[in-house]
Amino acid sequence: MSVGTEIVAFIEAIPLTPVFLNYVPPMLPDVCICVMEYGGTPTVGGFGTVGVKYETVGIQIQVRGVKDDHDGPRAMINTAWRKLAEIQGTTLGATKYIWAQAIQSPMPLAVDERGRRLFVVSFHIEKEPS
Repeated sequence: MSVGTEIVAFIEAIPLTPVFLNYVPPMLPDVCICVMEYGGTPTVGGFGTVGVKYETVGIQIQVRGVKDDHDGPRAMINTAWRKLAEIQGTTLGATKYIWAQAIQSPMPLAVDERGRRLFVVSFHIEKEPS
């Protein structure tokens, strides 16, 4: 499984839904969470491990609310931020995750053409290669 797929399943289990992977629906649903994969930091080798021991991937969580709603998407992004930060020495799917570290606090990003606010938070996630 990809890290994106495993993080989507993790967020759905909070439960926060609907969640989309690497896609922001342009129209509906208004309220949604999007998990976007992006480049991370250099891989980690290890003593006694040939090649890559851990990889650090980038994940951005985006939350959108209904028109003119600030508090709803803000609460959802804060929940996702807190729960993802709890990932530490655990297995998601079939992959061992070392940690998930927020690289900034949740923040407002934009208001789209339909008046829906978008909040984001980004993470570096260290895990065993999958």
